[in-house]
Parts: sequence; C-alpha cells; structure tokens
Amino acid sequence: MGSLTSPSNDRLTRAQYVGLLGQCYHVAIHVPLNLRVAADHVSESSLADWLREHAADEDGHHEWASLDLSDLSTTIAPPTAQTRNLLEHIRSLVASDRAYTVLGWVHVAAHVGAEMFPDDMLPLDVGQATRFVRRQGRVDERLVYDVQQAVASLTLEQQGDVHQQ
Repeated sequence: MGSLTSPSNDRLTRAQYVGLLGQCYHVAIHVPLNLRVAADHVSESSLADWLREHAADEDGHHEWASLDLSDLSTTIAPPTAQTRNLLEHIRSLVASDRAYTVLGWVHVAAHVGAEMFPDDMLPLDVGQATRFVRRQGRVDERLVYDVQQAVASLTLEQQGDVHQQ
C-alpha cells in the first residue's frame, strides 16, 4: 500500500480508515490540553502565546473524527498501545523544562496532515465521513508555516532539540 502522504492507486480499507479515525480521535482530544501545558512550561512568552493560540485553534477537532465514526455506524475504539505510549510521551514532554520540543510533534503532524491526498487514500464507501481528514488537512496547510516560524524563534540549541523529537 502507498504512503498516506503520496498519491497511489491503493486506498485504505474501511476497517483501516475506521482504525485511523479512532486513533486520530484519541490524539486530537489531547492536543489542546498538551499545548496549554507546554505553554505553561516554556520560558519564552511569545512561544507561550503561540502555543495557547494554537491550542484554541485545535479545540474540537476530535469531534470531527467522532462525527465521521458515527456516520460510519461505529464507535470509537480504545487507544492502541502505540497511541497510549505516544500520548504518555507527549504528556511528560510538555510538562518538562523541554516543553518547547512539542513543536517537533506539531511540525510532523502538520506536514503529514497537509500532505495527505484524501481523494486518493480514503475508501470509496465512506460517503461524507471525511470531516477529520479534509478539515485537518486544510488547518495543517496553514499551520506548516506558522510552526516553522515558531521553531525559528528558538535558540539554535533548542531548534536542534525540536528536530530530534
């Protein structure tokens, strides 16, 4: 199967799409709180302000995935072990003196979301249950530049830490 971020003739199966949406739900519901916690732990006031603004922008995105799953007549599956581990890692990171490195995760997520090809990757039998992928992709297209600017405002050492994340 092709990459989620490159056009191909392969599509996700309905089961794969439902699984992806479920895990996206679990990640998306935690993003705003994690960004707010990070804002409370960074020393740069402009970065703290940016994190709070971005947290407000992310509020409610999990509801798009929830609505899509409802349209697909399925419930939200529990988070996988990998999703739980990722969330725990991010939760510990944002509450540390290296909270600014959350920008590395934001950077990756924004690039993946902005480079998805929903028309090529989604199953054909999902109807309008594409809110999360389509809306998140549009949001992420704008976010790519913003997060690059936020990273550029850090010291060179901090930028290196962000890129290691």
